[in-house]
Amino acid sequence: TINLNLLNILSILRTSMVDVLILFFKLDMKIAAFFTYLTASATDALDGYIARKYDLITPLGKLLDPLADKMMLVTVLACMYFAKILPLWILIVIAVKECVQVLGGFLLFQRKDTVVQSNLFGKLTTVFFSVSIVLLFCHDYVTPYDNYALIFTVSFAVFSLVQYFVKYLRAIHKNEQAGKSEDFVD
Repeated sequence: TINLNLLNILSILRTSMVDVLILFFKLDMKIAAFFTYLTASATDALDGYIARKYDLITPLGKLLDPLADKMMLVTVLACMYFAKILPLWILIVIAVKECVQVLGGFLLFQRKDTVVQSNLFGKLTTVFFSVSIVLLFCHDYVTPYDNYALIFTVSFAVFSLVQYFVKYLRAIHKNEQAGKSEDFVD
């Protein structure tokens, strides 16, 4: 059964903000796009806080929340690229990283009915991206510091992905040696 609680509705709302963000960028309404991004970030933080505080974590939420976050991140970076604020290589690296994470998460879920939850590195990456994106919205006033922050964030995001991959491989190796098929969840 599908559990559409308040938190899952917030994730769906955040997903719909992707279209609004694109529209504002197309209309060259960067301040409105900025506030759309901030609203999406605020709903993400609120969603996570409520989920942990009141133990409202659902399997659907474990899938919807990161998917909404990844969609918003790649979309805002793509909009920044088309606005000539962001180099293409950064968009490509992050889009590939996010696709790998979504695909890996989907395959793991299909294989073991398990969702890999975010750890400290994932949460820090989210915070670093939020700060970097705010700086990108202020590009005209803070350049080149927005680029420095973004390069650091991209490097940290790649490190975080490698860390997840290594942890996953260790868990598989450990389970194979023990002859068990335990779930891999942080």
